[in-house]
Amino acid sequence: APREIDENLVRAYLARRAVDYLLGFHLSPILWRKLPGASSAGRVQSVALRMICEREDEIDGFAQRVYWTVHGVIRLPDGSTVRADVGGAGGTAFSTVEEADRVKAAIEGAGSLTVEKIVAKRTSRQPQAPFTTSTMQQEANTKLGFGASKTMQLAQELYEGGMITYMRTDSYSMAPGAVESIRDVIRTKFGQEFVPHSPKVFTRKKAVNAQEAHEAVRPTDPSLGPQAVSYRGYGPAAVKLYELIRDRALASQAANSASDAVAVTFASGSGEDRVEVRATGSKVAFAGYLGVLGREEDPSSEVVSNYEALSKLEEGQKVTVGSSHAEEHTTNPPPRYTEGTLIKAMEEHGIGRPSTYAPTLKLLFARNYVKSSKKRLQPEPIGRILASFLKLYAPEYVDYSYTSTLEGDFDRISHGDQDWIKVMQQFWEPFEQKTKTLSELSGTEVLNALNEDLAPYLFRSPPGSLGETKGASDASEASTVLDVRDSTEASRQRTCPSCGAPLSLKLSHKGGPFIGCSQYPVCDYTRPLPTGDDEFVPTMAEDIGNTFKSMNVAEQYGMRGPVRLLGTQPGSEALIFVRQGPYGPYIQVGLDKDPGMKRVPLPKDSKPRSLTLKYALSMLELPRTLGEHPDTGAPVEVRNGKFGPFILHGSHMRSIPKTLDPLDLSLDEALNLLQLSSENKKFPSISNQIAQDGARGTLTARVRAGGRGAPMPADANDPASDEASVGARVTSANVIGVPRSRSAYQFFLKDYLSKEKMKNGKEKMKIMGQTWKALPDSERSTFQAMADDDTLRVRIQQAGIIEPSLEAWEALSDDAKRALKGQFASEATNPGSAPSGKSKSTSAYTMFMQDVSKQIKREKVGGEEANRGSFMTLVAKRWRDLSDEERAKYEAPDGK
Repeated sequence: APREIDENLVRAYLARRAVDYLLGFHLSPILWRKLPGASSAGRVQSVALRMICEREDEIDGFAQRVYWTVHGVIRLPDGSTVRADVGGAGGTAFSTVEEADRVKAAIEGAGSLTVEKIVAKRTSRQPQAPFTTSTMQQEANTKLGFGASKTMQLAQELYEGGMITYMRTDSYSMAPGAVESIRDVIRTKFGQEFVPHSPKVFTRKKAVNAQEAHEAVRPTDPSLGPQAVSYRGYGPAAVKLYELIRDRALASQAANSASDAVAVTFASGSGEDRVEVRATGSKVAFAGYLGVLGREEDPSSEVVSNYEALSKLEEGQKVTVGSSHAEEHTTNPPPRYTEGTLIKAMEEHGIGRPSTYAPTLKLLFARNYVKSSKKRLQPEPIGRILASFLKLYAPEYVDYSYTSTLEGDFDRISHGDQDWIKVMQQFWEPFEQKTKTLSELSGTEVLNALNEDLAPYLFRSPPGSLGETKGASDASEASTVLDVRDSTEASRQRTCPSCGAPLSLKLSHKGGPFIGCSQYPVCDYTRPLPTGDDEFVPTMAEDIGNTFKSMNVAEQYGMRGPVRLLGTQPGSEALIFVRQGPYGPYIQVGLDKDPGMKRVPLPKDSKPRSLTLKYALSMLELPRTLGEHPDTGAPVEVRNGKFGPFILHGSHMRSIPKTLDPLDLSLDEALNLLQLSSENKKFPSISNQIAQDGARGTLTARVRAGGRGAPMPADANDPASDEASVGARVTSANVIGVPRSRSAYQFFLKDYLSKEKMKNGKEKMKIMGQTWKALPDSERSTFQAMADDDTLRVRIQQAGIIEPSLEAWEALSDDAKRALKGQFASEATNPGSAPSGKSKSTSAYTMFMQDVSKQIKREKVGGEEANRGSFMTLVAKRWRDLSDEERAKYEAPDGK
């Protein structure tokens, strides 16, 4: 029922919107002046950016540590073996290999051990709560690989279609009626034992600024499976998300799972000579909600096998040591955030609302503050600079607790416990003063502060230099960073290699941030900022004349952007580089300032990191004249283009296959390639030969449509003709330009659109897809027949018998089409031989179904459109109702 507008909610909305506008509209113009390239700042987005950048700082500063664990292989009395670790599951970490080897030797020296202690217990696991907005986004990111924006877009589509409840919520609660429906589905599908005695109730452990006005995200009808949703016209991605939501909702009301676990301690000796190892195993005793989720336990897994073997032991039994091993491990840095883990962290800190997670991430990508690398969030250079600026000059506005406290103020306003005007005053007065202070900052002051705060990032050692490897962002993403504790190394990395002056961060409106010499314009040395990419990183100079052994190429030669030194050009001894420019990779001969410097573009699909000196030299030899064409006398040349090397003869061009070396290509090879290219452009090639070989025969031997068409051999349909010759000509026919065959669905769309006037866009395609899926087989077979005919049309046009266009086919008479289709259908059914044998007979019921399907046109069965099941039921009923005389008509040999 309608209710009065809640003025407290209105005031909370106005306060939240005003704070966001004031902060963004006053802080962003300052960034445009102080940090060129930084587009905006915001109450939520800036805090999220800070979280991503701080995680990157942790990764850069991570000190990798090596440790060892020791385990033994224990042979049990029944002959089976189990792994037993020193210190229990996971093992005790030993800091030195010597200590690990000592323990390993002690285990081997013991020979046999005694079962000292057996601990067996049963544990119960409770299912997770149904989805909230954040947990739905996290799970969709983890299980399906969906980003937050895509997840919310699909959820919105499902919500608008009535498939799920409202998807922006913090609540775990579900309506009592929905809970009962879910319990009924579990009882029907899995059995009574999977239904708990009473419905499960979930409460939030940490309700920071929770919004619980709505239910949890759940299906509106839990009995509808993903297949039923697919039939209603939803795409595969939406169906997957629905299945995820439904499974989580069902599992949340299923019984707990139960597992049996056993831990056995094996020991021998005492005091300093004591040897002790532990082995564990477990087995699912009752699947419970795990069965609802389809997470079946593998009975052959190691933990189950260990449980079966260990549960048979008794204290005091003797076992033997088969072998022992010391394993080396390394600690890993914290992983970069994914979209899911960042949303979880934001929720835990009380940053933002369910409705703001996806837009916040989308904005960070749009502003180029963050990028996705291997589905993990990595800050861009301008993002790290902006986060550092805000941390240095406006720390309170990117502080986690401040943002959470402000959200709490808005909540208290919505409950009527706080005056919204007072909250606005408390925010605006100090913020106004802060903006005035920031406006008075000089550019030099800002750059100096950023240089100091971002020194480990800005002045990190180039790959392969003397810097210390401190850690890695992931297992495969090692980063070499500057050890800021080494003053000598820090000084070297902040010194301009050209003039010796200090290096500094530089900001540009067009090119973005970079490192440059502080003595500009006297010295114009620059280098790009580290990006963390490993696709084309600046590499070390090769050992040419025992010089430049361990120095970054770009830094050594005063270049910007990724650079690789390949070697020297024979004769001139000029250095050859491969570089990455704004329009793609290219080869450069000489330095930027050399008068004879030359640049040659590379194909767009080139991989600069694996490019060889030999390939670069072949590119530099182009263009190359191979000789004159024997027919025209025009030169035949090998040139280089944006898609790679190609042959040029007059206005005729032909790309060179990657299997051929453009530097070693001969004139004969080039002429062959040109001839192949020329033949591919001619059409029809087979029809001319058929016109010369065949006579003008009957209708089946010659196809004409208004004077158009090419003659067929008169013996083409003669079983005694040379079918191998005809087949060879058909096989060799040119297929260039022949429109591909159309599917049954395409013919359906053509027919449907000719009858229905539809709105454009996504809604139109959705309705047509739903109509096609609901189409009975009787009607769908009509369009399938059209598709089959179109497949024969393609074969006919590929043979060069008629022009390669749909218009030429449509212009043929029906008799001509039937003759051609009959010939090619016979060839496809029994190629290379005359038709023989007896065709498979058609049953009386099949003939009846084909006949009656012409009469049934989307009949109403039970008040719904006839689908496949209802159509077949109706056909069977009519077959049973046939009189003997009517049925005999279909059972006759000729079907009459």
